This record gives sequence, C-alpha cells and structure tokens, in this order.
Amino acid sequence: MALTNSPAESLERAQMLANLFQNTPEGIMQSPTSMIGTPDEMIAEIRRREREWGVSQVVFSFQGETVLRRLGETVLSAFKNG
Repeated sequence: MALTNSPAESLERAQMLANLFQNTPEGIMQSPTSMIGTPDEMIAEIRRREREWGVSQVVFSFQGETVLRRLGETVLSAFKNG
C-alpha cells in the first residue's frame, strides 16, 4: 500500500513498480495485490473492487502509526457506514 499526496505521485510510484514487474502503471494501480493512490483514488479503487469483484474485505500493510492514522482518517472513514 502506498498512500500518496497527489495523482502525480501515485503515477510515479505505479510506474516504478510497472518497470519492475513488466506491467503498465494502470495495471499496477488496478492489481488486486497492491493499492497505490491518494485517499480519493483509494476510495474509488476500493469501490471499484467491491462493484466489479465483489470484494467485501481489504487488508492493508503499512509502516508506522502516522500512515495508519492517515489511512483511517482519509480512506477508511469513507466506509464507516458499510
């Protein structure tokens, strides 16, 4: 998981992984094994996964309390009412 500050940063991170895994940035950003984006991008991607794949649970791996707090306040709070 990479919680970014801008769409440009999201694309940059996705490009780095795309080069590593011989994929496209778009493919990386929609991969079921990763989540990269701003809070709004992550919310949209979680909703897409729910709609298209029937995903009902998401597991996040993160480093540090600051990232966890930001994830909770900016992304997970969008889903607090189910």
